[in-house]
Amino acid sequence: MHDLESMLRAVMELEKKTGEQCAVLYIMDLTGLKMDRRLMTLVTGGLAAISAFMAEHYVEMVHSFVVVNVPTFISAVWTAARPLLPEKTRMKVNILGSNWKQDILELADPSCLPTYWNEDDLDGPFLAPVERGREYSPDEYYHGSVPDNAQTLHIPAGKSGYVDVEAKKDTYLSWEIHANGHFAWTIYEVDKEKDTEDLTQMKKVYPLFSKIPGPTLVPMIDKMLVPETGVYRFWFGNHHAWFHTLKIQYVIENTH
Repeated sequence: MHDLESMLRAVMELEKKTGEQCAVLYIMDLTGLKMDRRLMTLVTGGLAAISAFMAEHYVEMVHSFVVVNVPTFISAVWTAARPLLPEKTRMKVNILGSNWKQDILELADPSCLPTYWNEDDLDGPFLAPVERGREYSPDEYYHGSVPDNAQTLHIPAGKSGYVDVEAKKDTYLSWEIHANGHFAWTIYEVDKEKDTEDLTQMKKVYPLFSKIPGPTLVPMIDKMLVPETGVYRFWFGNHHAWFHTLKIQYVIENTH
């Protein structure tokens, strides 16, 4: 989400400078991508979730997704991913073929494209001094466990649950959340004067994630500055499930 906010800010600044509507051309280089079961889990879980989140909260921020250096098995991956993506997102995906180095020049300025795409004996046409991504060692993967001081919230299938926390203005709310299945989540500011449980009458202070893939291999860990003194509701939804009882294990703290 932090990356999306950074992109949105860059788009808004460019729009202010040019006076025109702007958008992101999102280029994905799949060099080195390997086919295994974890890839399909990523596609059907995380990719589908972030695509839905972007379609809901960042409407038209991305003009198109351009995929280059695609492996031979990409058709199988796309077959699995396509039905899970929002319709507008599906229409924005552009998978380039073997002539992608020529085709990409019709879509983007070469000054914005990485020099490592150039042939070894050439200094062009790609001019951006962008470094290749480094392989992330499995030794650095998250191997933590649920904290001993974590509390537990059980939510039946089709229902929702919440945790209310009091916090003072200009302090911080921090959290670590583990879940044993898919869940929805957001944070509301509870208006005590209205004395209502109607969520539509409450102000969201954190974006609504309508579906976070679970079980969580890595917990959600983040914090936010408290805008006003009051009660903040950490809301969880289990509306995706027919039978599964959602188990949320959490640590929520109010710190200075």
